Amino acid sequence: MYKNFSPSALGITGRQSELIELALTYGFRGMDIDMSEMRRRASRSTPVEAFKYLKATDLSIGSYRLDIDLDADEETFKTQLTGLHPVADLASQWKVKHGLIMVPAGTDRMSYPEFFDFVRGRLVQIAEVLAPRKLRLGIGFRAGKELETEKQFPFVRNAEGLIALV
Repeated sequence: MYKNFSPSALGITGRQSELIELALTYGFRGMDIDMSEMRRRASRSTPVEAFKYLKATDLSIGSYRLDIDLDADEETFKTQLTGLHPVADLASQWKVKHGLIMVPAGTDRMSYPEFFDFVRGRLVQIAEVLAPRKLRLGIGFRAGKELETEKQFPFVRNAEGLIALV
């Protein structure tokens, strides 16, 4: 186990060099990255150029958030899943360990049992993209009380529901 710096979890934003400096200053051995930003950098130059600052350190990359909405309509989900392939290729190339996704806390789409199978099927599709690249899928949930009134049907908001889904 090692200390992993997760700027997004702390609500910190900044340039890549600033975030790396924070991680090194406070003794972190790993760091989560914004893969969307890294992909944009790689498309403007090269993947090697986009990764050069992280490579110059001894920081390992812990994880990145997947830009996929599990509650999106079918067309949007397929587009997001297609966009996952090049991101997963970069993540694999840079030896990233995990891609993270959050399970919706609720939906207006369908009741719990039907939505359970629906989300599970989508998670399997995502895992099938990540598995050949030796990337793991981290699945989380939101438990905030404020989420109870946002959607018609509640979904996973506790550890028991998440364990059943996984």
